[in-house]
Amino acid sequence: MGKVRFLLTADIMWEAEFELAARRASLNSTVLKVAHHGSGTSTAEEFLAVVDPQLAVISVGKDNPFGHPASEVMERLGRKLGSGNIYRTDEHGTIEFTTDGERLWVETDR
Repeated sequence: MGKVRFLLTADIMWEAEFELAARRASLNSTVLKVAHHGSGTSTAEEFLAVVDPQLAVISVGKDNPFGHPASEVMERLGRKLGSGNIYRTDEHGTIEFTTDGERLWVETDR
């Protein structure tokens, strides 16, 4: 919307990320919804470089049996965005993004 862009990646894995980048898809986004609950099968360094997000959001259940999000994904996101720009549903609860197309507001219930 306007200058604010969201990339909702669903459950793609690194192969799909590389395919999108290779096809030169317009991926630059303000907010990246991290794929597959932060699984180690996605969110490659190269993909993050192409998307160049300002914020990331991870939809993940607290104490999930899969260990999501993966520590390597969190490290990559932390290096790219800083820990204060990563939102996780297991830590922040409901995460709401509001935009007027120019500015972006983030609100959580925790």
